[in-house]
Amino acid sequence: MTSRANAFRAFVKGGDTAACAALDISKAFDRANHSILLMKLMKRGIPMYLLNMLDHWLANSWSCVKWDNIYSSFFRLQIGVRQGSVLAPVLFAIYINEILLNTHKHRYGYVLAYADDILLIARTCSGLQALFDIVESEINSLNLSLNVKKSCCMRIGPRFNSP
Repeated sequence: MTSRANAFRAFVKGGDTAACAALDISKAFDRANHSILLMKLMKRGIPMYLLNMLDHWLANSWSCVKWDNIYSSFFRLQIGVRQGSVLAPVLFAIYINEILLNTHKHRYGYVLAYADDILLIARTCSGLQALFDIVESEINSLNLSLNVKKSCCMRIGPRFNSP
C-alpha cells in the first residue's frame, strides 16, 4: 500500500475532522468535447487505428429523445459521449483525468471521482478551498460546469461545528 493510501487510512481512522465537498459536474457526459477527448487519447499513445475508429464513432453518433412513448426526430451528437454505452464512462474518465493528476500533485487532501461525481476531502477548510480551486480551473478548461444544486460542502468529525 502506498504512503498516500496509509495517510488517508490514518486520517479516516484517527478521529480527525474532515472538510468535504461533494461535487457534481453538470451534464458532464453531454458536454465532452470530441476534439479535446481525441487529443487526450493521442497523448496516451492510443494506436492510430483505434483513434480513427473512435473519431468515426463520435462523428457519426445519432440519438433521439423518448418521452411518454413518443420519440423525437434523430439528431447528430456533435459533442458528448453516449450515456448508457459501455465505453462512455471510460472515455469520460480519460476526459477528466487531469483533475485527478493536478490535485494529486498537491498535498491539500484527497480526491475521489466516479464518472461525473467528485469528492474532495481535506483536513482544513483552506485545504478544501485549494482543492476546489484546482478542480474548478480544470473543469473550466474543459468547458464544463458544476451543478450547484447537486453539490455540497460539509465538515465531518468531532470539530464539525467549530468555526
